Amino acid sequence: MVGGIMNSNHGDEEIMNNKKPPIEAVLNETTIKDVDGDNVWNFVGRFGRYQKWQMSLLFIVSISMTFPIFSGLFAGKNVKFECSSDDIDSNIPFNTTLDLSKCSKKIIETNTSRILSETQCENYQFEGNGTIISYLAEWNLVCEDETLGNLPQTVTMIGMGIGASTLTQLGDKFGRKKLIIGSLTSLSAVSLALAFVKQFEFFVVVKFLSGVLNQGYMVPMSVVMLELLTTEKRSMANLLFISFWVISSFVAGAIGYFMRDYDWRTMQIVFGALSASTLLFLCFIDESLRWLLGNTKVSDAEAIMKKACRWSNKDYQDLIEQELNSENGIGKPGSPHALLSPLDNSESHTTNQASDSSTVMTLLRNKNTRLISLVMCYTWMICSLSYYGLILLSTSLAGNSYLNFIIMAGVEWPAGILMVICIQKFGRNRTLVMFQLISAIFLMSSVLIACFAPPDNTLYSIMQTCLTMAGKFFVSGTFCGIWIYTPELYPTNFRNLGIGMSSASARIGATFSPFFTILARKALWAPGAMFATGCFLNVFLLNLLPETKGRELPKNIADIDAWIQDEKKNKRRNKNIFPKDDI
Repeated sequence: MVGGIMNSNHGDEEIMNNKKPPIEAVLNETTIKDVDGDNVWNFVGRFGRYQKWQMSLLFIVSISMTFPIFSGLFAGKNVKFECSSDDIDSNIPFNTTLDLSKCSKKIIETNTSRILSETQCENYQFEGNGTIISYLAEWNLVCEDETLGNLPQTVTMIGMGIGASTLTQLGDKFGRKKLIIGSLTSLSAVSLALAFVKQFEFFVVVKFLSGVLNQGYMVPMSVVMLELLTTEKRSMANLLFISFWVISSFVAGAIGYFMRDYDWRTMQIVFGALSASTLLFLCFIDESLRWLLGNTKVSDAEAIMKKACRWSNKDYQDLIEQELNSENGIGKPGSPHALLSPLDNSESHTTNQASDSSTVMTLLRNKNTRLISLVMCYTWMICSLSYYGLILLSTSLAGNSYLNFIIMAGVEWPAGILMVICIQKFGRNRTLVMFQLISAIFLMSSVLIACFAPPDNTLYSIMQTCLTMAGKFFVSGTFCGIWIYTPELYPTNFRNLGIGMSSASARIGATFSPFFTILARKALWAPGAMFATGCFLNVFLLNLLPETKGRELPKNIADIDAWIQDEKKNKRRNKNIFPKDDI
């Protein structure tokens, strides 16, 4: 009886202190919801041995990520040509001369220089000493068929847009690793197949497939890199991705340079073989821990956490006990992560984002994710349109074209570094707004010089070029920043889909960018004016989105709703700090 009274008093004391018995430190489908990815990485090391090893593997796999985009620049490069000698008619009239141009042959009267006749060449002779160094030469894609020579590059960009909007959803549903393995394996096979295609029509179809598959492994790879790091280190993931992109571009340029005198098919085999050689390293890349936790893959998540703990000389059981019993665990009262999901209902905290259907319609039905998706799609499209449009319109650098390509790829580094420094100091949203505003000002200044400067003035031409390149620099920086900002705006099971839709919008912009060269012939100022206007509009649209700096990556749409609602309350609270009567 006394013991019963003692037990009763003890129970009353627990109730009064509002204490709960500790959760058994066992990972299962229920307790896995309390495990936070950030806490796991903080426990084993924010950038520990395990993350460094995974990043090293991703670097090797990323070597070929620019090949589908840039291989066509080298395999389909412009080559010098003229009418073939087979087209020369031996019966040339007396007192006339034959003038062979690139696309036609003219019979000119010697005394008067009058053109007696002009006919289109039927065959062409290309440089290369008998070696077909470009597929333009193999299929005679010059003169009247010149537009067809740009078709493979165009359909590659279209394929990338379709791949970004379709294949990436599979990464949210079936896992990042499975999509990366399937896409890169297929892409390697397609890259090798390009070297053996005999018909141009089939070549275009295969190039389209290469664009689709490129996004199938490049987008989830960037997501894996992001999810390997903590909130404080997410900007590092973007800087690493930029570095991987630049190095891959360097490798593509080096292959193009050293294979410049070889048959284009041999060059394509090198591109495909190098891509295939990275497949072995995919076996050692692990699935994203955050995806496994979000989709309650208990055994797989447990295996990765044990592996990370073992590599960092940490005890796995200590990690689980910390996550399941700590008062500061995610979703518990007083948690520093409560800023993300400030919900009092504990049932709402355990909402599994796997219950959200990972479809575009699910995103568009919710007003907050709909706004995020529309603004980010526009941002990606205008950045891509401006970026590629300015590349096509800018003056070519003097010197070796291969060296110029490498230099153009290398300038992405300082733009990316400046962006990362700024977002760490000022935040994501504010920095992107600032970069877009500066780029719009530079581009509009270039337009004004083009409209009002005296013609054929060297000084004004140099100023216009410098302003245009400065605008391009900040557009490139914006491109780097949206790779950080976009995935932070989407829940785990929609992150691949969100980046995929955004990337698809970017490909739409890239597809239309070549048409600005035609517009520039009629009005030199028009393309820059359109780019500047698009950037100015984006400044206002980006201001509608929330800041993500210091925020935990959202798990589900409910987190996004609570997060934005919390931001609105903070804004109203800040407005009421100084009542109007006190001003």
